[in-house]
Amino acid sequence: MFGGGLRGALPFDDTWEWDGLRWQQVFTSSAPPARDAHVVFPAPDGTGVVVYGGSDGTVLGVSPASFGDLWRLTYAGIQPYEQCAAGIDRDRDGLAGCDDPDCAHRCEPFCVADTLGTPACMPTGSRCGDGTCDAPRETCRLCPEDCGACVAACGDEFCDAGEVCLGDCP
Repeated sequence: MFGGGLRGALPFDDTWEWDGLRWQQVFTSSAPPARDAHVVFPAPDGTGVVVYGGSDGTVLGVSPASFGDLWRLTYAGIQPYEQCAAGIDRDRDGLAGCDDPDCAHRCEPFCVADTLGTPACMPTGSRCGDGTCDAPRETCRLCPEDCGACVAACGDEFCDAGEVCLGDCP
């Protein structure tokens, strides 16, 4: 979790991580400017999170500045991270891709993890990489391997390759 704010106050610039039991503050070597009304989502390779957009809040009736920037907050620890999309077993636990619980964030994004970090889903449930696009739960953005590549469209708030749309691309 990054940033946010309280109504009428300046937004925050702190970073927090859920460890399965509680929130703990994480101190970063660099971070985006304080902001609220932004979007945070898991990095596609599982190495951290991506922070997009937001504003710097409204102070004393002054219009807030809007951000159209993209920040990637990466985890740099002593343990290697999994490369879920590539199916590489970086942590050498004998499991790779969607067979590895470390990839639940990518393969089973609609499952809620229990306190041990294991997805609480039925083994036969829909998941990214199973070859079936289970709309509306799976989309071209969430599971491109099942649903195909997204078509670039101005106004969808995504900057696709080759797209030059104001508002979508910085």
